[in-house]
Amino acid sequence: MPDSDALPRRQPRFQTGVEVQRYVDDQLTNGLPSNWSYRRGQHPLEWHIEPRVRTDKVAGFVDYILEVSGDYRLFILYYGNTDAGCCIRYLSTAMVMTSEHLSEYSLTKAVTHIIEHCQLNTWGLT
Repeated sequence: MPDSDALPRRQPRFQTGVEVQRYVDDQLTNGLPSNWSYRRGQHPLEWHIEPRVRTDKVAGFVDYILEVSGDYRLFILYYGNTDAGCCIRYLSTAMVMTSEHLSEYSLTKAVTHIIEHCQLNTWGLT
């Protein structure tokens, strides 16, 4: 197997945070199921994804979180997490995609898959 340091590193798909924001906003605006919405999080490269109408009593908590790494290479979709227990809160379940893979499997498809097949985050238990 060749030394990984000797392999040329691909140019990242995104060069700036603005490019990432445009891409994510476009993917979520045009690709979320009609009964879901998103909003920006506290950080520039963070989005919160949730149903348009809440059917539970935990309004104000984030169902899914999309975060993009500072180098714009990793797209991290957090799902199925809770704040119950003392150790569990430090470990998160997530789907991680590289920006290079987004040309083969879009962010829209990844988020839709999470919504259809993965458990929501549940906050406010402790």
